[in-house]
Amino acid sequence: MEAAVRNMNKQADEKKDTKAEAKPSDIFNEETAKLKAKEFGEGVTYVSGSRITSEDFEGFKAIYSFKDISQIRIKQDAKKTMSPSSAETDTNAKENQKYITFS
Repeated sequence: MEAAVRNMNKQADEKKDTKAEAKPSDIFNEETAKLKAKEFGEGVTYVSGSRITSEDFEGFKAIYSFKDISQIRIKQDAKKTMSPSSAETDTNAKENQKYITFS
């Protein structure tokens, strides 16, 4: 039993070491945030950003500026909210795409 406990402790320590060595994902970065500005609408510009990391998640906080809020369009990706099987059968995905808009 003592050997089993030592083995469990060793595995937990190895997991911590691996997690500490893991490099943050490049999905969240300044270049991606700048490209997103164009998708948000006319007159939207990227101002600044910073990586956010915690034990449970990682992300990127981006700040944008705009002149006219009525020009902002935030895409709602239906595939992210649908099950994989129903997303594959939706042949009109682009037609059904929804946006959040402001007035």
